[in-house]
Amino acid sequence: MGVSQPTAHGRKERAMIRLLVVYPSLLVASGSTAATFTAPWWLCAPLAALVVLALLDARARWTDYLWLVSALGRIGQARYLRLITPFRHSWCQRTVAYFALRKFGRGRDAHGYFHALGYRWWHLLPDGTFSLGCPYLRPLFYKALFFGTKRRRR
Repeated sequence: MGVSQPTAHGRKERAMIRLLVVYPSLLVASGSTAATFTAPWWLCAPLAALVVLALLDARARWTDYLWLVSALGRIGQARYLRLITPFRHSWCQRTVAYFALRKFGRGRDAHGYFHALGYRWWHLLPDGTFSLGCPYLRPLFYKALFFGTKRRRR
């Protein structure tokens, strides 16, 4: 028995899933890139840094997606709430959880869970952005950028 080669349809589908999983980060990166060319000179460096951070975030979200899909396959979709709870804090993380559960036909469950927690489509920034506990000022935020969302061992 030979190993079957992926079809063109399968490759396109995987590429589309990859784009959909990281689209929030890519949206921030592309907007920051466009703003860099029209911004005053003193704003160019912060906007360029934002582009780099958004691309790092896209990489971290993709690793989160891969981990979550494998964990859902290993543990089972019946206990999905325990797995997606750490992904509730930002739009990028909620998108990862939604598409991972959607792969198993439970995308509406993820949407319903986040909706029950009070998250709506306009909640784009991470929780606590405009408070003293701003996530951008914490080392854990930057650790998540490089290594993905913190996962608990069970």
